[in-house]
Amino acid sequence: MLFRSTTTEAGFVTRLSVDGSHILYSTFVGANFDSSVNALALDQQGNVFIAGGGQVQATPGAYQRPPSGCPPVFGFGFSTFTLSNDDAFILKLSPGSSAPLFLAAIGGACQDYINHIALDSAGNIWATGRTLSSDFPTVAPLPNLGSASSAAGFLVALDPSGSTLI
Repeated sequence: MLFRSTTTEAGFVTRLSVDGSHILYSTFVGANFDSSVNALALDQQGNVFIAGGGQVQATPGAYQRPPSGCPPVFGFGFSTFTLSNDDAFILKLSPGSSAPLFLAAIGGACQDYINHIALDSAGNIWATGRTLSSDFPTVAPLPNLGSASSAAGFLVALDPSGSTLI
């Protein structure tokens, strides 16, 4: 089920009992009901990793992009349109609670979304997605071909604590 109105949508995560008979926890993800949840992974300890995009605020100690605004990207008549500054996010929840262990916000000045995540044997979180940000954060980057007017794919890795891009 997805909450929808004419202008907003909300991502959410719900954990059911093994037999599906009752809800163990359920929570919205993101702020102002403007987020999407696109990917989910579990680690060996039962922690839940959720990824997507939206207007999110990182938890203390988690990776957070510097605040900036998305420049206007195109005009139509007398109007100039600006993309929102939605960030890609990775949220880690403990096995028995919807309280976040961390929420990392990854992105540049414009829209960034994660579409897929996976965990490696060291506990690093790997994610792929798309960005419209020419200033998307990079570590040992290939040439950044993205701009505010064209989408670029990305691959990021986040350390197990959620604090550092690797």
